Amino acid sequence: MFNPSNIVPTEDALRVVERAWQSKIAGVQIDTYVSRTKPSIHLAFINIPEDKRQAGIGTEIMREVVAVADQFDCAIKLTPFEGFGTPFDVLEKFYESFGFEWVLEDIMVRVPATA
Repeated sequence: MFNPSNIVPTEDALRVVERAWQSKIAGVQIDTYVSRTKPSIHLAFINIPEDKRQAGIGTEIMREVVAVADQFDCAIKLTPFEGFGTPFDVLEKFYESFGFEWVLEDIMVRVPATA
């Protein structure tokens, strides 16, 4: 069960993932925040530089974000966004492959594996 005292450690773990990928690949952007009221991580976006796409980087980043969510018993919420050039149907399949499901017209959620 989610413990509110996990908010800061969850944020710290996500920053470690973000910094590690930014040091490996210039231009990688990961934007997340942890809800202060519910046990959830909001994933705003993962942006991979165009010349590095289709190399599995986004998949590896998502695996690490999912691992953090599972470790701290947090759901992950997101809205697929085509603004970085990936078609919506590709994004939808990508997120579904990690266990995300539609809960509202524009919101997908993945519950933690510990749930």
